[in-house]
Amino acid sequence: MIYSSISHATSVVIVEELVRLGVRVFCIAPGSRSTPLVQAISQREDCQIVTHYDERSMGFFALGVAKVSRIPTVVVTTSGTAVANLLPSCVEAFYSQVPLIYITADRPKELQGCGANQSIKQTGFFDDVIHFKKEMTCPDETQSFRQVLENIDECFYHTKKGPVHINIPFREPFFDGEYSFEEHFKEIRDWTSSTGPLNIRKSIESLQTQKSVPPITHKKCLCLLSATAGPLNQMAIESWSKNYCVPLLAECSTTLASSKSVIRGLSDVMDYVDKNKPEIIISIGAKWISKDIQQLLKETQTIIIHDFKETQDWLNCAHTEIMTERDIEKHLPCQKANKRYYDAMRAYVLEKRKHQRIKTENRFDEECCVGVISEYTHHYKRLFIGNSLVVRNVNNGLIPDQPGVQMYTQRGASGIDGLLSTACGIAYESKEPVMALVGDLSFLHDINGLYFLKQGKIPLTIIILNNNGGKIFSLLPIAKESICTPFFVMPHGLNMEGVCKMFDCDYTAVYSEKELKKSLDKVSSKQKIIEVIVEE
Repeated sequence: MIYSSISHATSVVIVEELVRLGVRVFCIAPGSRSTPLVQAISQREDCQIVTHYDERSMGFFALGVAKVSRIPTVVVTTSGTAVANLLPSCVEAFYSQVPLIYITADRPKELQGCGANQSIKQTGFFDDVIHFKKEMTCPDETQSFRQVLENIDECFYHTKKGPVHINIPFREPFFDGEYSFEEHFKEIRDWTSSTGPLNIRKSIESLQTQKSVPPITHKKCLCLLSATAGPLNQMAIESWSKNYCVPLLAECSTTLASSKSVIRGLSDVMDYVDKNKPEIIISIGAKWISKDIQQLLKETQTIIIHDFKETQDWLNCAHTEIMTERDIEKHLPCQKANKRYYDAMRAYVLEKRKHQRIKTENRFDEECCVGVISEYTHHYKRLFIGNSLVVRNVNNGLIPDQPGVQMYTQRGASGIDGLLSTACGIAYESKEPVMALVGDLSFLHDINGLYFLKQGKIPLTIIILNNNGGKIFSLLPIAKESICTPFFVMPHGLNMEGVCKMFDCDYTAVYSEKELKKSLDKVSSKQKIIEVIVEE
């Protein structure tokens, strides 16, 4: 193979090793300094390449891809503020432990700290929200390709706990001739003659904590399913629930798919729980959404079992907290709980579901919309739920109408940033119809994410619940103050039709329950946006 520069040859080695390690998707934002990396990626036929002009959106798209695949997704950017635009997605990936590899091109040392264009201090830029970082040396004639491979392997294996950052300076010119660099490749002849990665594994500290779980024998026990970093073993947890008589109550943030064994829609069960409080709660996962659940955890003997790398007991409610990297279900207590409590709760929910639809006094509001959407989830295997008021309404009232529906949320830092881009990443990786449910401010906050839909066939239906601002603040104490509407709710009076037209998206506005049902009746293999104008 002929290389245009030592930077190009180094980049080819980096990309080849990443592919050998299992990376499939490379997300690229434009910029001159990353030319060698982009050149190396574009020359391959086995890489899936996604591009975007906005690094912030690109980062969240990669996050969505990795949420589904659990395989590290690579994001490549140029130097300068392009790097800073990755910070929001890095924050979310860090706190939700999603495997991302950020590769940022940088200026060489002689262009640092002297006013050179697009030059900022990139070393250590993500220190507080990155699991591992590697500062590469600027490729030159003394370049060791074996060291490059070792660095890439070390970074890759650290993605098991979240995002990593590789910063690599490149010196111009990027196209200064045609070279083979045979002497450089001799050092890694064992690698070039094989098809596998170099496989230099560095030790990663274990997260395991050894604690005994209090017995639950004959006690009224409830298992709460919330957010975890990795997927759960659905069959094992459902089997445990049935064998040991512990009902499963799920928040929409759990990785467990919908099933008859898992109770969803908190509004259907919390009134029963209030009158028949459990003696012990086992929380699989954390980052709880519901205020009612949070209060219940404070009042009850609680066991928290999760796979996050830091404590999740922000409520100071845990009598026992177990942190484990894998196999959460193996830490569940194996004693039979109170069968009467188990049977009674499930019977109560089943009876209530016979009269499924929650009536909202003829108001076409968010609660009504969530009830309607529940009846059409059979069109989708995956749902992406936005934040703020949307996630709370879904948590309380969305009950998928068939088993096997997987819900995704963005509860690492729980912000409204990048939600459309993340949803596009999920749909891209899913290769099947996905529904995303977001609020109007979340939609406006990430309009650039719609560019992914314009680029290709991403099977995504976006439902915007437009209540004209941040209506979640109407549920908080600030609602009583005169500053609430102008400074918190911030009503905007906008509709989204013009934006959707700009990105060539199929758009429908609905103003009633009947219109919403009609718009959801046919699933689309392409992209469409439904703006639901709810009553304020």
